[in-house]
Amino acid sequence: MGDGLREKFGCPMISMILWTLCQKMKCGCLRLCGPPKISKFINCRRLYLLDTCTFIWYAETGSRLPKDIRELIDNGDNDIFVSIASLWEIAIKQTIGKLDDIKMTMFELAEHCRENRIIILPLELSYLEKTKQLPLIHRDPFDRIIMATAIEEHYTLITCDSNIMKYDEVKCLWEKPKEE
Repeated sequence: MGDGLREKFGCPMISMILWTLCQKMKCGCLRLCGPPKISKFINCRRLYLLDTCTFIWYAETGSRLPKDIRELIDNGDNDIFVSIASLWEIAIKQTIGKLDDIKMTMFELAEHCRENRIIILPLELSYLEKTKQLPLIHRDPFDRIIMATAIEEHYTLITCDSNIMKYDEVKCLWEKPKEE
């Protein structure tokens, strides 16, 4: 749950109720629905999940990440998430020498997340179950779990992966990365 809700309402129970309503509505922002005349936006936060490549580009200095995507991630009005699967993928690629872009340790990446308000999501059984339901358009296990997370949590996935964009069920935000 976004820290902004707790700060705004001061009561964890009210915050949880509002969060649950938003999740049930699958709307992607927090709002209390009622008859049109009394419907009122409480908080118009957007929920975004970074795929591994986007997260790497965000963590890099001299990044290839487009300016508007960096601004979106930096915007305190948005809730930004990264899957622990992305950190796992980075660790594996660092170990086998396939990732020279990131020299940070996992602890440094976690600190980078904390400093930049990026919430690291754990794996959930529902995400694993969802991966079984996804068509085999994209076979990369890390991307499949990230897609399943975005679907299950109703997050917009920030990705440049054209294979992920082939899935109708995944809500994606794509901006062409800068050329090196």
